[in-house]
Amino acid sequence: MSRPYRVATHVKEAIVLARSQASGGGGGVGSFTLEALEPLTGAVGLLPGVTVALLVSGDFPHRMAAPVLLQVIVRMVLATEQQPVELEAPSGGEESLEELVFPRGYVPGRSSAMQNVYRQLRQLLDGDIPVLITGETGVGKELAAKILHNSSQRRDGPFMAVNCAAIPSELLEAELFGIEMGVATGVGPREGKFQLAHGGAIFLDGIADMPAELQAKLLRTLQEMEVHPLGARAPVPVDVRVVSATNTDLQLRILEGRFRRDLYFWIAGFTLHVPALRQRREDIPLLMEHFLHRYASEVGKPVRGMTVKTLRLMMEAAWPGNVRELEHEARRLVYLCAPNQAIDSGMLSDSVLSPTAVLDATGLGETSDLSIECHVAEVERQLINLALTGTRGNISRAARLLGSSRNGLKNRMARHGIE
Repeated sequence: MSRPYRVATHVKEAIVLARSQASGGGGGVGSFTLEALEPLTGAVGLLPGVTVALLVSGDFPHRMAAPVLLQVIVRMVLATEQQPVELEAPSGGEESLEELVFPRGYVPGRSSAMQNVYRQLRQLLDGDIPVLITGETGVGKELAAKILHNSSQRRDGPFMAVNCAAIPSELLEAELFGIEMGVATGVGPREGKFQLAHGGAIFLDGIADMPAELQAKLLRTLQEMEVHPLGARAPVPVDVRVVSATNTDLQLRILEGRFRRDLYFWIAGFTLHVPALRQRREDIPLLMEHFLHRYASEVGKPVRGMTVKTLRLMMEAAWPGNVRELEHEARRLVYLCAPNQAIDSGMLSDSVLSPTAVLDATGLGETSDLSIECHVAEVERQLINLALTGTRGNISRAARLLGSSRNGLKNRMARHGIE
């Protein structure tokens, strides 16, 4: 098949995709990646009477993530034809990815890291196995818990969230298990979150910070599926699915004697890890588009997207606060941006532009081992993975990108355990 024919075929497929997205009267964008001796990456956008195509020829680092970036650029071009806010609005209701149901306003990640999270969530929909969600602050652990609940057989039941780290220990017991009349003067009876979650799910965020005495009572609750409210003479049976979350290493807490090992096994029937934003950078353009539209609508200000340099800097930033930090930065940028202008790189906050982003972006800030040998090996491993991802596993092309021979790259792959 000739190259011009293959290019035309891919462009037509992108147009069909864009047209299906634009069927409701708004703009639609489709993209494609063509693997050949001279690779081609492109995006096509459609509005009534307007067609925009952006094609990039040749190979370059992170090319497999380029379609998302090209889509954002095409949407910016289409935006000049629309009023007043030029970024494509997210859907108004709940979205579904196969059998997963996402909360309103959630932006499903297209990165391989997030697709792996969704695959694991699909495996957890049936049954009531307790799930422990791990991940850094701001990655969206509660959203993952809500996706699991909204997609499960318990979706019609309540979803009750408790921040175990934010509630004083003397109040947490009553918050979880309830309190009976007459326990203290002026204190009325009320049901705890376990009782309120009956028939649904309870989300225990920050469970690593739960006081030791409450850990024992929680263990009893999980073993017997019943709670004992403060001042009650008899236990109350409950039917709940327990989903917990932590941003700390529970195994280390166990070794330190600060978390019960037997409780860990009860809450961690399945452990789901939500990746940090720096591990799913290809999702940043979609997230920024969503946040910019939300906050531009909030202030009623037309914003012409952002410059390519701005987006590049945002994709290279460290984001220690993850998606939550990205959202706050997007809101700040909307307020700084002049009406009908694009967000410029000069508006970015110092934390985004900090040179420490390079250190964090490679994961070097995640370990206390500062030996040069350790980090040289880690950087080499990540560069090899990036090259293999960008070339879809083509070792010869990856070797050329890395300035290495094919045999040299294979030796390095074997040394790092990369298949």
